[in-house]
Amino acid sequence: MDRRPKTYGALADRLEVEHCRGMRRDGTYCYQSADHHVGDVTPDGVIHWADRQMQWPGLVRFLKLVVISQNPKTVTFKPWQRVYLLNKHLTGVAREANTRIPTKYLRADRAFVRASVASLSNDVPLRKEAFDWSRREAGQTWD
Repeated sequence: MDRRPKTYGALADRLEVEHCRGMRRDGTYCYQSADHHVGDVTPDGVIHWADRQMQWPGLVRFLKLVVISQNPKTVTFKPWQRVYLLNKHLTGVAREANTRIPTKYLRADRAFVRASVASLSNDVPLRKEAFDWSRREAGQTWD
């Protein structure tokens, strides 16, 4: 089985996303741009992240940035829809990275979505799917 890379730069190369190291692939300096913020994604899909050894909280956050860079349309949704769609795509990206996201790193997102959709009617797009997803924790649902 192929192992997960040990650094964010190697992981970005495996997932085929552009990773900022101060200089972009086209030879321009990234820090000259007003969009350069560590932990952010530019509109053209460049992920700004330091290339260091991975730890779980940072890995989850980095994979979420990969999802945003691959699906820039998720930014235009309402906050609860954005969090739900981000986490749904996160499992596919994690699979490509040969890792699984521990459920404890998704609890805050699930609670946010559950609180946001609890008072909405089922006619709202994605509401039912988001509510069902938010109730799942470690493969269990509460009825």
